[in-house]
Amino acid sequence: MLYGIPAYILKNLYQWPPSSVELPPSVSASASRASLLLAGSYLKLKRGMPQTKWNDPKTGARIGGISLAERIEEEGGMMQSGAQMMHLQPCTRQAVEKIKEAEETKEKTPLNEDDVAKLLAVKGLEVQQDTPIRVLHRRAPKIRSKVVNIEKVEILKDRPNYFGLQLRTQAGTYIKEFCHGDFGRSQPCLGEIIGSTDRTEIVQLDVLAVHMENWP
Repeated sequence: MLYGIPAYILKNLYQWPPSSVELPPSVSASASRASLLLAGSYLKLKRGMPQTKWNDPKTGARIGGISLAERIEEEGGMMQSGAQMMHLQPCTRQAVEKIKEAEETKEKTPLNEDDVAKLLAVKGLEVQQDTPIRVLHRRAPKIRSKVVNIEKVEILKDRPNYFGLQLRTQAGTYIKEFCHGDFGRSQPCLGEIIGSTDRTEIVQLDVLAVHMENWP
């Protein structure tokens, strides 16, 4: 008897003697570790690069070019074509939660009345402009001195981080570069005038009039 079960019952329930094992025994194992969390900041160097992959919800077709997230994955942080990783460091789960919370609360410094006064004081400002990076492939490097006057400043009420300027500038002034500085190639620029360390970007540019004396 085996644990109180008669042998004849066991023979009816199980093969006896047992068949030989045809295959060797196998053992499987799995290993895991805690996620490695990294926090980083980046400098976006061109437009047309969405933060994440963007597809049409109806057709599934790709919209736009390669995303910033895909660029990071492909180039491992060395994003020379479109963006550049500035800083990367390990972080805790608590830090990740704080970063996510900041997505709803982070702010950009808006223009204030003191900034407006500084801008309106710009009359006859001489700006030294090197040939812009965007046209260096077809124009020789050369520093040009141009005169800029700011005639009007308007802060957008519903978007305090945006403002409108009405400029009157000498012919040949690179307006876009005067606004964003062109990595120091246009001095001074708007950011320097208001004492801001943030890069000022131009969203839209319209020519209102061309002033020319002795028009034929």
